[in-house]
Amino acid sequence: WFWPGDATVEGRHLQIFLHRFEQQAPGLWAWRWVDTHLATLSLPALSLIDTRPAPSDNAVLYGACVLESERHTYIYGTRDGVFPKQAHLARAPAGRLQGPWHYYDGRHWTDRSRRSAAILGGVSTQYGVIQDRDRFYLFTMDGRTPFSNEIVVYRAARPTGPWQGPVLVYRAPQAG
Repeated sequence: WFWPGDATVEGRHLQIFLHRFEQQAPGLWAWRWVDTHLATLSLPALSLIDTRPAPSDNAVLYGACVLESERHTYIYGTRDGVFPKQAHLARAPAGRLQGPWHYYDGRHWTDRSRRSAAILGGVSTQYGVIQDRDRFYLFTMDGRTPFSNEIVVYRAARPTGPWQGPVLVYRAPQAG
């Protein structure tokens, strides 16, 4: 099945990240992520035009969050098979989400997806990044603790980090 990630509008098309999962055995947690696809829908009709694999092949669930700037579309992803989960970052030219993508390796942008480096540890599978003037804010469930009931925010001067925080935003009262 597909689990929707973030989306963006490019011209007269809606681009939606879809994370594909499969059930491995009976039971609640017996599923695994397989890959990520990018669906294209027409606007305003929302008719499906195309679904194809996302450009990456490095075991990161890209499309957890999309952040648009004048020059680039930043595609945040999660490396889900480690604890704590790690945020990774790719980017595409603005208006060209199909690529080519470049990946942040901790210092530079590279076209080699396998050189992608974590930009932050302790995120949830899906999170949000926004920009307010010259600051970037990453909102997530606190992934440093399994099944956390806390929403936290990190702050950075660049979309790549380094990230400062976390600062507690909200504690869900009905955890557990």
